[in-house]
Amino acid sequence: MASRVIDGKRYPVRQNPATLAENVTSQVLVIQHGKHRFRLRKPIEIEVSRKEGMYWHELPYLGILAAEKDEMESLAAFALEFSSCWFNIALEDDSALTRDARQLKKKLLNLVETVERAQ
Repeated sequence: MASRVIDGKRYPVRQNPATLAENVTSQVLVIQHGKHRFRLRKPIEIEVSRKEGMYWHELPYLGILAAEKDEMESLAAFALEFSSCWFNIALEDDSALTRDARQLKKKLLNLVETVERAQ
């Protein structure tokens, strides 16, 4: 299983049943990573591409990008990146954020309707 390093700690990339069950990247209304489920106010389109032997999943609107050799791992990495943006930017006090991060925070808060515990 792939892993990511965040703040010096290694975390496993978990598959996202909400999007991975059918490899859904179109009209996504729920993103799940680990024990958190993000319900979105409007559907998003995750752009998928393959280049240089890697699968790329991207949401340009938020600047979220993930790439892995395996397509499912790339989508799971995308869910991890989304979750990381939420917990490290959207929930952070504005005074601790750069101008660009505050703009991303606003977009995240406008996009995510609720965050709930996954079952």
